[in-house]
This record gives sequence, C-alpha cells and structure tokens, in this order.
Amino acid sequence: MKSDAEYKELSIREFTKAAEVYDSNHAVICANSFHHYPNPQAFFDGVARVLRPGGKLVLRDYTAAAPILWLMNRTEMPLANLIGHGDVRAYTLDEVRALCTVSGLVPVTLEAQKKFRLHLVARKPVDSDDEQLQFGDIQETALVTLAIRASETARPNPRIRDEKAAKIISSLGVDVSKYDPFLSHEGVVARTIMFADALRALIEVHPDAVCVNLGCGFDDKFSQVDNGQIEWFDVDLPDQIAVRRKVFEDRPRCTMLEGDALDGAWTAQLPKDRPIIVVMEGVLEYFTKEQTATCLHMLCDSFEHGWLVSEMNSMFMVKHSKQHDAIKNTNAEFKWGTDSGEEFVELEPRLQLVSEQSYNVEMRKHTLRGKLFAATFGKNVNNRLAVFAW
Repeated sequence: MKSDAEYKELSIREFTKAAEVYDSNHAVICANSFHHYPNPQAFFDGVARVLRPGGKLVLRDYTAAAPILWLMNRTEMPLANLIGHGDVRAYTLDEVRALCTVSGLVPVTLEAQKKFRLHLVARKPVDSDDEQLQFGDIQETALVTLAIRASETARPNPRIRDEKAAKIISSLGVDVSKYDPFLSHEGVVARTIMFADALRALIEVHPDAVCVNLGCGFDDKFSQVDNGQIEWFDVDLPDQIAVRRKVFEDRPRCTMLEGDALDGAWTAQLPKDRPIIVVMEGVLEYFTKEQTATCLHMLCDSFEHGWLVSEMNSMFMVKHSKQHDAIKNTNAEFKWGTDSGEEFVELEPRLQLVSEQSYNVEMRKHTLRGKLFAATFGKNVNNRLAVFAW
C-alpha cells in the first residue's frame, strides 16, 4: 500500500502525463480537491460548459465501496472539518457516473485504483459538425470493410445494414470503389452475418456477458447483437480509438477503451465476475504467428474462462495477399494463416476449438458466382469463423 506522499507524487506524474495527452483537445484537471466541493453537480456542469467538444475532464480523488464511504462521510469527514480541512464528502463510482450523465459528459475511464483512489477521464461529446474524418484518418484495411458495408446498405434489399459506415463513406467525398470488388464484398457480407449469428448464440446462453470487440476499428457489432443486458467494450490502439471517437460516442453498456491485443494491461478495467466473450474480426490475419500466440496467451492469462470468436485465413492467402482483390489496393499484407483452428490450440493449449466454418457456408446462399467460388477455387482457401473456449 502506497503512502499519501507516494500517492501525491503519483498523482502529479499522472496529471502531467494527462495534460500532455489531452492538451490538443482541451482539458480540465482536478486533483484531490473534489471532496471539498459543496455542490458537485455544479462542478460537473461548469466543466461541461467550459470544455470544447472533444475536451476531457481528468479527475482524481477519494472513493470506496458504499458501506465504507457511508462511514467516512459520517465520521472522518466531520472530524476533519473540526480542524479546518473543509471536507464535504466522497463519492462512489456510481454517483460520479450519474454526475457525468446529468452534465452531459461521457466517462471514458472510471475506476477505483487500489480500491480507494478515484480515477475518472470524462469526455465532452463531439457535435457532428465539429470534427470531420479525413481520408487519411482511416487505415486502408478499415476502408475495405467500411466501403463494402456502405455499398451493401445502399442496395434495395441489403443483407446487412450499417448506417454508420454509409455516413462515414459519404462524408469522405472520395471514390472508394476499388475497395469494393465482388468477392471481397460477398466475403465481408458473409462474415458480418456469421459473426453476428455466432455472437447471438453465445449471448443467448450468457445473457449478462462482458463482450470485447478487440481491434474494433469502425465496427459496431454492439448494435447488431445487444440484448439489453450485455456490457460491451470496443477496444483498439489509442490512435484508432481517437479517430473512432470522431464518429462514435460511448453509449449505455457500450464503452470505447484504449488497449493493445498484445498487452493485457487494459483488461484490468473490465469486470471479471461475468462470462467473457472476445471477438476478433479482421485482425489476426495481420499478426505474425508469434504475435498471435502472444495475443492468445494474454486472453487466457487475463480471464479465467471465456470464448473467442475469431476470423482465420489460410496460408495460401498469406502467400498471395498482393493478388487479393481488395488488399492489393492497400499497403497491408497478411502475416500468418492456418489450415485448421487446431493450430491455435497448439499455440495456446488452454484453448478448445468449439466450431469452425468457412465463409463459403454463407456466400453460396446468395449469388451464382458465390456458389461457384465456394465449390471451386474458394473451397479450401476462403476465410473461416472459429469459436474457441477456455
């Protein structure tokens, strides 16, 4: 347990770092004084008023579980006031979250560090006209899926709908047709349907699950599968989350989180008392074999039990990524592939392969060309959806 002096030094370092990170967006930083404020809602409302859209509040103070705070607020705080400290009261995480909600701020990070140290980063939402995505903001691999989902949404009888993708592509004002060739189009539509079906099946069994879209990009699976009970986290690298926040906002039970698929530090912010479902669509094919192993170890180390719903591609596609009808128009390349999900089990023996299906299963339902591809060239090389448990 750190001393008060050590915590004070830690707070100074953390707030200095936070100021450097958030300066370009504007920030309000409040360190260990919030429990002195007689009107906490007025403080939050004032912060929301002075922040520009996209700006952040960084707040550090005291907190604890509700029974402990009840004692603190009725014993320690009044005693401290007798000697002139001016303490008012401390607040639970739920109370702080409610203060954010009323003021219009959106919690990005809200946690109790070492059980007694409140750490909050809250963001003022961005108005739709305040920030615009630029073509260079979006990684080209993300443009592929965005272009295809937007194109499918615009069809008279779309098999999938993604209004957010359509809005993003429309706002870019550029020709993205090269990212939407026929086979990739059919593949993205098929995988979108299959991933949603697989997630719904798991959520039906575990209706209160914690779900993580790891490497989320601009994907919005939460809207596709929400049952009104799950808690969802969209996780990606900091630069990607920063761009994602230009078009998405945190919603009730759906939170964006900065995190690395190769480093489990971010998992400490997730509840550990409920089933965990991790989905990785369009991610692992860009990892090396060693990076894939690191990711699998991280998941199994971080969560005692869970499920992984993952996209898998073949070594044939790795060797011919520059001939891929969409990827050849980007600077990306596939790094590693498998012939079977059992190769993941070899990398991480705690995993158990539950199911594995080729995208051919869905692609051959819709078009003659899709049926021919599934029966011939794509029979053994098309990407697959695999479900693992540990």
